Amino acid sequence: MENPILETRKIWEGAPHCAFTDLAYHSGQWLCCFRESDSHALGRLGTIRVLKSTDGQCWTSAFVFSDPALDLRDPHFSQPGDGRLVLNFTGRQQADGEYLGIQSFVTFSTDGLAWDPPIAMSTDGYWVWQIRWHAGLAYTWSRKIVEGLPYAFFRSADAIHWEPTIRLESGNETALAVLSDGRLLALRRKNDAMLGISSPPYQTWEWNQLGRFVGGPNLMVLSDGRVIAGCRYHHPDLPEDQKSYFALSIVSTDQLSMQPVITFPGGQDCGYPGMVEKDSILWVSHYSGTKHDAAIYLTQIPISLFPASPLNK
Repeated sequence: MENPILETRKIWEGAPHCAFTDLAYHSGQWLCCFRESDSHALGRLGTIRVLKSTDGQCWTSAFVFSDPALDLRDPHFSQPGDGRLVLNFTGRQQADGEYLGIQSFVTFSTDGLAWDPPIAMSTDGYWVWQIRWHAGLAYTWSRKIVEGLPYAFFRSADAIHWEPTIRLESGNETALAVLSDGRLLALRRKNDAMLGISSPPYQTWEWNQLGRFVGGPNLMVLSDGRVIAGCRYHHPDLPEDQKSYFALSIVSTDQLSMQPVITFPGGQDCGYPGMVEKDSILWVSHYSGTKHDAAIYLTQIPISLFPASPLNK
């Protein structure tokens, strides 16, 4: 069946491997951030590029973050509600084909074009994935590649100084969304991915296993309260070059489950979406290609194509 997508277009291929996107609409313009390198993992040290567009059609480079000693990865936008736009990303030290230390950074902008110098977060080597704000505080589930308790839930008043409030034994990339009633929803990457939900002050979480791999997760709460998940799935029965595919799913917050609605063509390396709702359209940034050759795409999808979750009825 043909996917009911309004439009997909390539918006950037300025490096061999462009990947790990996020999307924002701020101060009357579109902004898209992502990593540039020559491979998905080890290779040329990654940089973070921010693109700008006034109409979502024509995109130009607005800003580039780089560090001569760090592989910069996984940029994400967030908005604290005070007129600023926040960008966080992580830098990895690498040598002789191995990764060493990790440091997460945050930077701030009023217009998305001029950015403050990145500030190191006080997360003690935790890999901060995505930040979400609620009632003046920032929250994140983050991981640390060490033995012990490498997965933690942090909160912060400024996105610089962080306090861990929960520590667990396992976790990975985790998307967060603030529901209309103030609860937090989390989608955690694992071979058996998990959806979790928590009420303020977010010290107790209910988790449900999804029974399948999920990678590069993101969550979007639509203006009518429906929740969309964007992530990479794996299909073990497909050929090697098609095993991974990107899909958008409708989420049940009652059953802590989700069901794919729109799938994109399979490939080796894809997904990691940013999502923005505007004028009854879901705008989605994502990437697709191989582990050494990938480009950035933008897709527009009518919100009306996403059903209410049958499990929520």
